[in-house]
Amino acid sequence: SLNQAAQCCQQEVIVILHVNHTPLSSTDDVENNAQTLSLLESGMRHLQLLNGKFHASTGGWNTLNLLIVKKNQKNHLIPSHQGVGLARKIACDIAYFAWKAGNISSPFAFTTDADAIVPEDYFQVDQALTSNDSVSALLFDFIHSAHPSLDPYERRALKSYEYYLNYYESGLTYAQSSYGYTSIGSTICFSFKKYAQVRGFPKKTAGEDFYFLNKLRKVGSIHKLKNHPITLSGRISTRVPFGTGQSVKSISELYKKSLPYKIYHPSVFVFLKTLLSEVERFFSHEDLEDLKKTCFQNLLATKSCSKKQVDEAYKTFQTCIFSSDFEKHLLDILHTSKTYRQRSYQFFIWFDALKTLKMIHQLRDHFFPSIPEIQTRNFTTY
Repeated sequence: SLNQAAQCCQQEVIVILHVNHTPLSSTDDVENNAQTLSLLESGMRHLQLLNGKFHASTGGWNTLNLLIVKKNQKNHLIPSHQGVGLARKIACDIAYFAWKAGNISSPFAFTTDADAIVPEDYFQVDQALTSNDSVSALLFDFIHSAHPSLDPYERRALKSYEYYLNYYESGLTYAQSSYGYTSIGSTICFSFKKYAQVRGFPKKTAGEDFYFLNKLRKVGSIHKLKNHPITLSGRISTRVPFGTGQSVKSISELYKKSLPYKIYHPSVFVFLKTLLSEVERFFSHEDLEDLKKTCFQNLLATKSCSKKQVDEAYKTFQTCIFSSDFEKHLLDILHTSKTYRQRSYQFFIWFDALKTLKMIHQLRDHFFPSIPEIQTRNFTTY
């Protein structure tokens, strides 16, 4: 699919393919990598083998220029505790230094996975975005394709998980969060300049895409592309501790037991929207008690509570939502930043994607328990 996309864009494309596994990888993964290398190198033109810090090979493959980085060789494996994050970082660092040296003209790089199928217009991204210095990353839309090995329960689970990903993004967008996007490593196109600013991908065994985009969002904007979607492989996988493969497995196990798959209650996003807007208002009127009162009233708007229940709810609200840490940061921002614009920016940097997720978990755990996924489809607020 990359070859087809390169032909359609009529530009020279270099693909840095990072073949890797860890000392803990399964025998199947090890053999799969060996077969991949054998297949590709047997069909490469002008094959050159490179040995140094990395074992690698270069050459032509169809219309592509291919650089294969081999971190599947003995004594040259990815450490188990760094996993996919380091794998992405190595390949993207190589691309960055090639761009810095003037060997790559595109100001943006594309990162995807070997089990993803990219559309024909993959490399034909909006030049108005790639030429804008304020843009950090561009994200492709995505769809999942069920692997032939999936049983009916797993296929249903895959659809539910894809729905959840879109649901979560829609909820954040409704709440007007600055971090309203879906973090999937195989759908990211990033700016080389911004990549250097955030020091690239974090070396994590999973979630590296989430933390990478979280950093990029703080130094620029993130846009969703209107190109055709990337097709992701929906399959059971244990390569990373969480993600599509693990989620499909766990959700399908629920369905096999006739249990519902539960996701965030829509009210968490309704409250999040109120919180974000009231915090912005707080930076103008500087009344913390009014901020807390308004947010708490919004929290109780969907509940019928006795006075005792209200008192207990407020204690929980104070402890879990408006914690001393949350209040402290709001007051610190208020006192250290003089203008509304400075205050708003400081809050945006502090209350990031991770803090947003933690807030949603607090709301789920203490006020709005998760509900069966099917029930959220009838919710019409956003």
